[in-house]
Amino acid sequence: MSSTRHAEAGGELRQERWASSGEYNGAISALLAAKRIALVEDAETKAVLWWVQQRSLRPGGLKALTSELFAFLPKRVGTTTMHKIKCKSEQVYGADVVRKIRDEFPLHCHFPLRGDRVRDNWWSLDADDVEDRVLTNAPTSYKGEAFFEAIRIAALSLPEHLTRLCLDPEVNISDETATRYSTDSRTAAVWYFTNLLSGLKNYRTHCANAAARVLATTEVSEQMSDALDFCFRRRRMILIEGVAGIGKSATIKAWCDQYAGLDRRVEIPSSGDDR
Repeated sequence: MSSTRHAEAGGELRQERWASSGEYNGAISALLAAKRIALVEDAETKAVLWWVQQRSLRPGGLKALTSELFAFLPKRVGTTTMHKIKCKSEQVYGADVVRKIRDEFPLHCHFPLRGDRVRDNWWSLDADDVEDRVLTNAPTSYKGEAFFEAIRIAALSLPEHLTRLCLDPEVNISDETATRYSTDSRTAAVWYFTNLLSGLKNYRTHCANAAARVLATTEVSEQMSDALDFCFRRRRMILIEGVAGIGKSATIKAWCDQYAGLDRRVEIPSSGDDR
């Protein structure tokens, strides 16, 4: 076993010193994801997990996917009560509503209210040390922005949750039951976004449809798309040849984006390009 190596302070600058930085851990390994996804029976769920894995490799990674998902389905962000009252950031909500909302938040999100009873020294083994007191300086109401800020902070861990969906076989991918316990990640759901998996499926479909609209329909693109679709269904290889400038590369890129994660476009620079 080799000894742990480290860079001395003020020593020679070496690029390798940042090689193990956590910032490089965003991309999901396709080899590891393949083992987990092979255990999933539903074809649509398989497809969306492959799409999440593919998005992890693109600029911005899963952080960008999270932001896009929230922007695409803003009405799913929040808890049941927040959806019911159509919670708005600038709106002020009284104690009754706050109590309902905070009961749907994880246990560490308190949102204390004036008049609440709290128990001091609850961890003490001596019953005489445990005291109840009434909060007198706490707010009587909260703006909706306080709830959305708590959700924003919670959503910072969504990229990690998406990674677990693609890699962890112990996650019940079909369970959309949200939990208030932030340490419990054995289900596909999260408490701050309604039906996460179906939301991902909807957004994947949206991205695939958008890719189909990007490319202008030409005789070449139609012939290529038909041939690619046929070979994809039959799991066969295909060789496409043609003169430069007729849209082969653009068609291939758009076609791959339409399948959203189920195929990959790999471009190898040519060393003998005659163009």
